[in-house]
Amino acid sequence: MPYDRTSILTRADGICFGERREALNIAAASSGSIHDDEKAAELGYQGGLVSGLVHNEQFVPIALDLFGPAWLERGGFSLAYRTPTLDGEPVQAFARVPVEGEAQVEAWSQNDAGQRVADGVLFLGDTRTPLATRLAASQPAEGRILRDVALGPFGPQRRLRASADVQAQMRDTTTEPIDWYFDASPWGPAVASTRSLYRMLEPRAVTEAVDPMGVRVDAGIEIRFVDGPPLVEVEYVVDCEAIARGETGKTEVLWLRSVMREASNGRVVLEQLMEKRWMKGASALYR
Repeated sequence: MPYDRTSILTRADGICFGERREALNIAAASSGSIHDDEKAAELGYQGGLVSGLVHNEQFVPIALDLFGPAWLERGGFSLAYRTPTLDGEPVQAFARVPVEGEAQVEAWSQNDAGQRVADGVLFLGDTRTPLATRLAASQPAEGRILRDVALGPFGPQRRLRASADVQAQMRDTTTEPIDWYFDASPWGPAVASTRSLYRMLEPRAVTEAVDPMGVRVDAGIEIRFVDGPPLVEVEYVVDCEAIARGETGKTEVLWLRSVMREASNGRVVLEQLMEKRWMKGASALYR
């Protein structure tokens, strides 16, 4: 179902929340991935899982309501994903309204059963996030899947831009299609959407090469606007580095940090922290 509507927010009892949205599995055609119905069923799920980036989109109108346009200049979100969702499953996003001077607030989304789908924080300025705290507490592990992944630069530097045409084509499947994604913004051109940012920041070719037949999931994503927002049709360079490896009972974990700079002047626009997990049960290295 396309989203051709305006985001309606409500404030009550110190909480700001949006409407229930049916989560769309926009990556269902990714054969062999966790989003693919057949592969997900092999791993014990009822169907392909909705990508975390779909849930991220629900928090943007809330963040702008709580912190104003400055959020896109020097704010961000930091979210960990807790409960898998299937295509069409309703999800609703919430955040605590900040008290005066507060720069970081709890944020979460949940399904109709009250289970948290994602949780973390929305923030403004330089604050320490729960995802960064989890990274600091993680224990190093070599594992099997990631044993040949060296810490340091992860793939080559990339030059790219968000396309206004492609972003317009994604409008019908953007969970919260705010006007600034498709029309002029206070910064001039349209703002690159969180969907566009994921496409720009994801080192897909490199992560696929780690375990080509395996299955990976995004366990957490943090976007921090340093001097934003990123704009459509502006060329940026992206550097990615692997900063830590870890392990859980069912997964191997790789932490990645990406930095996006404006190509023309080297200005840092944003940073991303990502926790990726490879499922041991889907890897030939564990069979």
